[in-house]
Amino acid sequence: MFDLTDILFDYFFPQLGRTISIVNIADAFQFQAFYHPTSLAVCVPGSHYGPVSFGRLQAMSNAIGWRCLAAGLKAGEIAAILSNDPVFHLATILALERIGVVSVSTGQPDLPDEFTIDAAITDTPQEIIGCGRVLRADWSWTIGDDRSLPRHDDVGGYGTAAARIVLTSATTGDPKGIALTQEMLVRRIHACDAIFGDVVPTCARIFIDIGLTTSWGYLWAMKVLTRGGAVFFRGSDPAETLQAFGLYQVQCMIGSPASAAEFVGYYENSPDFICPFETMLSSGGMLSATLSERIRRRMCTHLIATYAATEITPLASAPAHRIADTRGAVGYIAPWIGAEVVDDADQPVGAGEQGHLRFRGHTCVSGYVGTPRNAKGVFKGGWFYPGDIGMITPERLLVIAGREKAIINVGGNKINPEAIESVLLSYPGVVHAGAFCRTNVAGVDEVWAVVASQADVDMQGLRAHCAQMLPPLFVPVHIVRVADIPRNDMGRIVRNKLDGIVPAHS
Repeated sequence: MFDLTDILFDYFFPQLGRTISIVNIADAFQFQAFYHPTSLAVCVPGSHYGPVSFGRLQAMSNAIGWRCLAAGLKAGEIAAILSNDPVFHLATILALERIGVVSVSTGQPDLPDEFTIDAAITDTPQEIIGCGRVLRADWSWTIGDDRSLPRHDDVGGYGTAAARIVLTSATTGDPKGIALTQEMLVRRIHACDAIFGDVVPTCARIFIDIGLTTSWGYLWAMKVLTRGGAVFFRGSDPAETLQAFGLYQVQCMIGSPASAAEFVGYYENSPDFICPFETMLSSGGMLSATLSERIRRRMCTHLIATYAATEITPLASAPAHRIADTRGAVGYIAPWIGAEVVDDADQPVGAGEQGHLRFRGHTCVSGYVGTPRNAKGVFKGGWFYPGDIGMITPERLLVIAGREKAIINVGGNKINPEAIESVLLSYPGVVHAGAFCRTNVAGVDEVWAVVASQADVDMQGLRAHCAQMLPPLFVPVHIVRVADIPRNDMGRIVRNKLDGIVPAHS
């Protein structure tokens, strides 16, 4: 019996076929570096590296690779990368892919313990926990021996051997690792070309404001470089970053709603800057109607909303203006993705009915690396259950109501925090918002909220706004202004940290 997703995938990606002979995605980068070594590959405005060409990035990657080989790293081993420098980070990824070492990027010094990490490479002074073999790097690693690295040939392992391990977002628990084979990476790259219309595939200069520790950031960096384009990352000075966008005529931005809100604020406060973006992708959270309108008015009219999960990305997308009036809508599900809404007994519900979401398809992995905690029930019967509650319309529009684990329960009455946050974000001046539950001194659960803004916000007016838009039980008892809201590299709120940023006496 044929699965419809098999047929659709072959229809959309006939060039991929079933007998792909490519072994290492780094080969495509090597070809681009040979073909046009002087073309721009990476730019971090204000970085001490300056603009980095393909030839220079290849030389840096080679130098790092020889350092890793000299330190005893071998093909098939797993090496963690902890770095705040996007250029060094990217060069290290390319080096490890070339020599067959499986890389896993992390933003935390406390490494996962669900699978063995053979070595950690870091250019930070932090103490690494969870790995006894730590390679301390610095800028000198990027210079020196730039001879071509020996190519690792894993014959027959294209579709089975891990090339990269990516950690999940861990917004409500511990991060889990998924293994990407070279075949899976190619599948996802082709899926991106098919799901985002005719504009994104033609963009050669792309600003990626999602960390390389995420599957989305890694995928787009590889996608752009392997086709000869240039990737941009944010610099330390916002004005310098905006100037670089105009100077290099950057065509596309890929970021979360949180980062998009930050940059639209910069542009709104800097009328002299012209945003050159031809298109923008928003992923990693709910794109509110208010934010969508601000972005399309000031930055880019072609804004695409995206729903993605580390385990099965990309999954759904839509032009933002087409779904702006449907609360919770995140995009139309790609035709090669199997999607269902089921009840608590795992039985499919009717179209338009709300329940637990599950997906399957050729861009989905079959499980996690090692033996992660809290992973029971995520993969069942060939389906992936992301832990989201929502519905699918007859047109296959995906509408998300919230996360199962993030639901706020007040006296048995439940609400998804996104519903409260959407109301908070619709108030003038509020840039970021987070809602959570806290138990008061009397032992009663209450709804609290934190907001971040670029200017003073009328808190009394904000509370009155919430009272008009929310049921009384879910109007935040306390709204606290904070400097920032904890987020992961994908831009999603780390919900288990919200309570900790508000002092108990607030």
